[in-house]
Amino acid sequence: MSVGEARVIRVRTLKQGVAFQRLYELYCHELAPFTGMRPDKTGCYADASLLGDLVGDRNVELFVAHDAEGPAGFLWLQKKGAAWTVDQLYLLPACRRKGLATKLTAEGLARHPGPWEIFVLEENALARAFWEKVFLGKPGWTQAPGLEDGRPGVVWRGVAG
Repeated sequence: MSVGEARVIRVRTLKQGVAFQRLYELYCHELAPFTGMRPDKTGCYADASLLGDLVGDRNVELFVAHDAEGPAGFLWLQKKGAAWTVDQLYLLPACRRKGLATKLTAEGLARHPGPWEIFVLEENALARAFWEKVFLGKPGWTQAPGLEDGRPGVVWRGVAG
């Protein structure tokens, strides 16, 4: 399946969000070396109420990308003040480098014209390379050193639309 044939679904209900919730667990596991996060006593990273909280929040948008084999990744957008942010972006390892992250990102940026801020952990080289590919040299987008939860990184700022 080509990227053009991949489907991006905006999660609006708990039923639509099941794939997001399962992918989010994989994302947390993969990010654990950077964050130190560990699963709880039941083996889960996310609180059981996370999906319900996100679906009910008007300042959050969730998208799940599907390829021919099923769910492939997600995009979690969050509005913070006047700016939208990419809270989390994740693709299964087998689905990377196929254009799906670019498709997910384009979907999110297109839905919300206006100011954006995107924080990327300094030690997450894969994520830094992706966002540089998306924004480096794009008019109106800048990058600067930043901190999030005390961890160093890069903040991309720009206006979509």
